[in-house]
Amino acid sequence: MPLNIKTKVLVVLALVLCRALPSALADSVSYYLGVHDLEYLRIQRVVDSAFIYADQEGHLNYAVDGGDARDLRSHWYLEPALASGSYWIRNRLTGEALQADGQTGPLKSTDPAQRWIFEPAPPHFLLRTASQLPEQAQIVDLDALPRGAMLPWISYDEENYNTLTEPAHVDNTSYNAGFERFSPAAEAQKNACIVLNGFGTRVEWTVKETANALSIRYSVQDGSEGTITLTLRPQGGGSDRVIKVPVTSNQAWVYFDGGTEHDNDAPGRLPAKRFAEARVLLDAPVQAGDTLRLSRESGDELIWIDVVELESTTEFIPSDISGYYDVTSSPWNAKGDGVSNDYFALVNCLNDAANAGKQVYLPAGRYNIPYELILPEGTGLQGAGMWHSELFFSGVGGQTSGGVRADGNNMTLRDLYIEGSQTTRSNGYKGIKGNWGTGSLIENVWIENTETGMWIADYYGQPGVTDGLVVRNCRIRNTFADGINMAEGTVNTVVENCHFRSTGDDALASWASGKERGFGPTQNQRFRYNTIECGYRAGGIGIFGGGAHRIHHNVVSDQYIAAGIRLNSVFIWVNGSEKGHPFNESGEPIRIYDNTLIRTGARSLFNEETAAIDLVIKDADVQNIWFRNIVIDQSQFTGIRFEGYFTQTSPAPEFRNLSFENIQMREVPFGTRATNSARGSASYRDVSVATGVNDPSLNRNFILTQHNSLEDWQVLHFGSPDSPAAALGADPNGNGIPNLFEFASGMDPKSAVTDKSKLPQVELVRNGEQTYMQFSFHARSGGGNGDALSGYAIDGISWLPQVSTTASFGDWTSGGSVIQQFGSRINNGDGTESITYRLADPDPVSAFARLKVKASTAP
Repeated sequence: MPLNIKTKVLVVLALVLCRALPSALADSVSYYLGVHDLEYLRIQRVVDSAFIYADQEGHLNYAVDGGDARDLRSHWYLEPALASGSYWIRNRLTGEALQADGQTGPLKSTDPAQRWIFEPAPPHFLLRTASQLPEQAQIVDLDALPRGAMLPWISYDEENYNTLTEPAHVDNTSYNAGFERFSPAAEAQKNACIVLNGFGTRVEWTVKETANALSIRYSVQDGSEGTITLTLRPQGGGSDRVIKVPVTSNQAWVYFDGGTEHDNDAPGRLPAKRFAEARVLLDAPVQAGDTLRLSRESGDELIWIDVVELESTTEFIPSDISGYYDVTSSPWNAKGDGVSNDYFALVNCLNDAANAGKQVYLPAGRYNIPYELILPEGTGLQGAGMWHSELFFSGVGGQTSGGVRADGNNMTLRDLYIEGSQTTRSNGYKGIKGNWGTGSLIENVWIENTETGMWIADYYGQPGVTDGLVVRNCRIRNTFADGINMAEGTVNTVVENCHFRSTGDDALASWASGKERGFGPTQNQRFRYNTIECGYRAGGIGIFGGGAHRIHHNVVSDQYIAAGIRLNSVFIWVNGSEKGHPFNESGEPIRIYDNTLIRTGARSLFNEETAAIDLVIKDADVQNIWFRNIVIDQSQFTGIRFEGYFTQTSPAPEFRNLSFENIQMREVPFGTRATNSARGSASYRDVSVATGVNDPSLNRNFILTQHNSLEDWQVLHFGSPDSPAAALGADPNGNGIPNLFEFASGMDPKSAVTDKSKLPQVELVRNGEQTYMQFSFHARSGGGNGDALSGYAIDGISWLPQVSTTASFGDWTSGGSVIQQFGSRINNGDGTESITYRLADPDPVSAFARLKVKASTAP
């Protein structure tokens, strides 16, 4: 075949089926394999519907009755093994590999008992290891995890209460251009909350499962401090438990005049940060069926209730204390009573532990720490759990007044609650700071009421680069600025399964700062499976320079004064100093995919109509960014915005090499807007709403191109159709599939991992006493020419399904007399649709099928 000819390339994939050997050529397990980063799943045995999980000793257990998807021990990810067609199955929580003996253990690449083979058994899989015989295989289903964090609590709010007594009521506002920002509901989840406004008013819920800890997200009037009444009533009778829960506005309520934050109200100022949280650890759990009541009794405060979150928690006590120093034991003798100054006891214990090669254990208690706490290299701090061990930073006045700092390698911080004493953004401190060196871990940490939750950078001494930090299962709430910011050359970090709420700047960010101090650009941040909600400034996720980041499977919702995801070059020059790196011009792009944005894109503090995806150029190009498979559900103004700020930079910055594919929008007034100052270009494919930007009268300096054609695809992936790697017969990723078929099937020509689910599949199907050959494939979706049986052309290529009884040259036929379309086309949500055909003639002695694809505008 003349594979180097651009205009008439023919690619034929022959799908051969013998009647005795039904099979599928595509190994659809690849659907669950992360192409650009890890993607998580659960594994369920079909025989008893039990999910597989690993216990604390590494033994496998099977959770029946559906299991609990919130149990991270039941989460796994697939990694291609060295042997083709096999995979390692690794546990999300431990990273250990599943093996044939019913345990997990450290990965051993040469051990066949750890290499798993998935054989299609539609709609299931036969799962066995390379050391097992086929008859030893188990039938399993794979269940991909949804977007967002897997959170341990159940929420009780205005949507699921049983009783609400008048004049108490639900206060809500609509997320649109008329958004009522002066109502506390504007900062509530789903823009709705319950108001207990009169004495004797109450709201009640039925408890759904056992819990012994709860968090109440509430708002009281600015300047108020008092209580609200919590009542727990057993289902089967017995005495009520009544708890007076303290509530306060002390660390809530700020007011904005433009971008300037104030502590007091004044005409023209906009209120924000109106909600706070009360944590209640119960002395005995509530049970499913019990009644939970919040009421305003005599002396209680008028209150807005956003949500109550109930969960179960246990206190962590090391089974072997020999690896720890207990800070409450002699000679350190920390009190943990919330009043005594425990700073020196903790510092001395940390230093002694570092010298002895041990960690410090922080038993349950509230530890009053009036200064910054520095973790020395060679140790870590282990709490009893985020509901049990509290670091209360009582100091105010600057960065050294509080927060945990670490600058060494292989540091750990686990299982505790960090609370700051700040009441404003200025002169504050970060909950966690420092560079954390190489290979450090922060997990199960709850941070509240600090300037930022975590700011990872080295501001002390010689520049130290953060490499490989993992932050997981953390909660960042009610901060005055960012939630987490990976700055100053940070590389190869992971932030996953974290929950962010009510942050006063970007909840999850990476700023390529530190250029003036010799730091390189930030690279390869992986922000995945996080939930972000109720931000009151900037964006849910913010990226400012650098490259090769992967941001996926996140959910951002209910942004009060914020975009959903924003990227800009605004922070390169700050106060006359070149602090930031631009976005990388080349190399691996920033990949933003499989994210959901719900009620994002609001009016900013500077009266800008931001978008769910908000892009701004100022000091440098915004470039080399790849958006895929994003849902935008409600925005006040725009789904995607391209904006340019006036700048002295010459030549003027532009948007370059930006690609958007499969962006689905709902309840968005205006799909895409490019302002008059936006410059450059972007490419779209399957963006559900894209109005306005192609009107030349709107903006002559910005070009939006719908990249649907074959040549556009070559430009998008290879820079030019004339690039050798772009040739239609070329195979740049070495997977044996030429570019033409990668394009036709919606595949990625550069990916090292082949999405085999997009390859043609064939199987035998019984219908009564007859057997039919059935085959299916992925085709580009959208309008085109021709019909599905006799040939179809779309986006510069055509495809033709053909069948034969001999596979001889000239014996291939098509059309309705020999094949029938089976069922409707199925939109795959990625720019392709699945089409299934069936041979018209049942029970053939032999049958062959092929899909003929060529570069052509005619069927």
